[in-house]
Amino acid sequence: HFIQAGMYREALRVLSEIQDRTAEWYYLSSIANYYTGNRITALNYAKTAVQMEPNNLRYQEIGRASCRERV
Repeated sequence: HFIQAGMYREALRVLSEIQDRTAEWYYLSSIANYYTGNRITALNYAKTAVQMEPNNLRYQEIGRASCRERV
């Protein structure tokens, strides 16, 4: 798992090849984008993950963390 290994650019490469963009895709892409310096994209993807699955606590937490980072 590239994200767990801290290989965020490689994670983004693999994610970019996935056509079916589920809430999990947006969640993982948010993390990878955040750690490659794409903070705005990370925030937007975190919000999308939460919108797609509003009851997922893991997605809610990344969304809150992204919002705190912006302030």
